[in-house]
Amino acid sequence: MNKVLIVDNRAAYYQNIKTRIEISDELELDAEIFLYTDYSEFQEHITKNHYDMIAVVSGVIMSDDFVIPAEQKLLGYLERKNSDNSIFANSGIVDLGYFNDSFEMLQTLEKMQPNDAEIKNETKNETPVTALSVENTNAETTIKPDAEEVRGIRSETKAENAAEKAFFCSNCGTKLLPETRFCHICGTPVDDADAMIRNAAIDRDDRTDDIEKLVAEDLKLQRHQCKVVSSYAAKGGVGKTTIAANLAVLLARTTTDRRKTRVCIVDFNIDFGNIRTTLNFSRKDVTMIDWLANIDAKIGEGIDPKEIKYSKEEIECFLQKKSFKKTLSNDETEIYGLIAPLIHKDSMGIPEKSFEVMLRNLKENGDFDYIICDTGNNTRDSSFTALELSDKILLIATQDVTTVDCNDSFLKTMDEISDFDKGKVYLVINNIISAKETGVSVKDIEEAVPEFPCIGRIRRNTSVTLANNKGIPAALDSGAPFTRELSEIVSAIIDEDLEIKPKKKGIFSFLRK
Repeated sequence: MNKVLIVDNRAAYYQNIKTRIEISDELELDAEIFLYTDYSEFQEHITKNHYDMIAVVSGVIMSDDFVIPAEQKLLGYLERKNSDNSIFANSGIVDLGYFNDSFEMLQTLEKMQPNDAEIKNETKNETPVTALSVENTNAETTIKPDAEEVRGIRSETKAENAAEKAFFCSNCGTKLLPETRFCHICGTPVDDADAMIRNAAIDRDDRTDDIEKLVAEDLKLQRHQCKVVSSYAAKGGVGKTTIAANLAVLLARTTTDRRKTRVCIVDFNIDFGNIRTTLNFSRKDVTMIDWLANIDAKIGEGIDPKEIKYSKEEIECFLQKKSFKKTLSNDETEIYGLIAPLIHKDSMGIPEKSFEVMLRNLKENGDFDYIICDTGNNTRDSSFTALELSDKILLIATQDVTTVDCNDSFLKTMDEISDFDKGKVYLVINNIISAKETGVSVKDIEEAVPEFPCIGRIRRNTSVTLANNKGIPAALDSGAPFTRELSEIVSAIIDEDLEIKPKKKGIFSFLRK
């Protein structure tokens, strides 16, 4: 069995691979993941341990302090799909390209043999290029340069790719781009002096493409439209409310160049909503019933529901506002909440058009960046409205055959009663434990719904239950495994260009026939 070390400098991606290694019982690969912070620590690690192969992300290779270790063949992979891969060729590193997800990476490494590095690096004249050798065409000899010479080989590539250079948040370790002024995960501001040094390191004469990208980003912010994301499961007890609540908090902690992200969480589980208790909203403050009464009054005056419009200030009158403060920081996270009826009988008989009025106004006139909808495990008008108007739907599942069966039944129903767009559905697997305990692996669940990309894999964690009981979002803890796993879903929501290959059909494929 090959012993492989994966080296990455992105805290969220590190956690994603680490989780995948731990839960993937079907992989025949002895793999470890190393979070790169500096070269000396990395050098000490590989000196103490033997590895058949070492796969390093391009961001690490581009780091100022990184030097290709002696007598070590490296494999490189891109951190972004369209990143420049010339650094691999210039450094004599095997180019593995870009992986759509961590499982694809592990499968590729599993199939490789240690000598594949030499095979893949052969040129057209079949002359192998090793990680530390440079052929001298005049003397027909091979020399091994020292560390400074290796740095020189990479210098031109580094200048061309300066804008891709890796920098990290001092609080949570998330990778930042050079122009970033706030961490997009935890909102920690970047020190001004540090930002000046980083910007000065970029050659202004060679930044035409980068300037065009920045202009495009500014235009994108000007054209910003609110995204609606719904958390849904046809079976109860799978954790959709916990995911929705903490997702809203984590998104509210992100920061764009424009402002702190504005997030509203909507409890469309109108029968027995739990957002109020999960996030500790007030029982005595306004709820959805107050807004519904106002909408009913307007309809009673003869106003067409499609023409009912509210201003930002009017909308906020029907929402509760909640602030969460981190224990060891003055940083506050604010979210708005549209709270479900407190009494079950108040939820009876609410027309679908009223839900549409509320969600449409929140999206178009509320000045929110994201609206997170928690839904009921049903097809009530409130849940149906949220799913229809969502930009993305998170289909929550666990390692339970009944979960797969219920979700499958729901999807078939949606196919029959509407032109439901299943292209906006993404799979999230929650409460993951070892397949030995459940008899069902994470891979089995993914293969049960091959048309839906899996963008979240969250392990079972009792600290999350404790946080729910206290009304304190678990996502406030940046270093917690749950937060790091949830951040993968945030990345997928923010990234419009996310591409993940569907999995092949597996043992539950019969359910979809």
